[in-house]
Amino acid sequence: MKIHIWIHKNDVIKGLISEYYLTRPYQDRNDEFVQVSISVDEFTRLEDKETHTNSIDGNYTSSIDGPGNPINR
Repeated sequence: MKIHIWIHKNDVIKGLISEYYLTRPYQDRNDEFVQVSISVDEFTRLEDKETHTNSIDGNYTSSIDGPGNPINR
């Protein structure tokens, strides 16, 4: 199973997830966010980090397995 999240395009380039959203961010008017698929284990680690620190550690890295679903406009 894969989880789809939205991350800033710079996080894709850097290969780390600094902030993520479960739905497309409203402020995404300039296509600055992309949808990616991550494993359940990676999602659990992201959620654990957020729960324990109330922010995501900038040193956490995650693999990105693909582009996710295309955006239909």
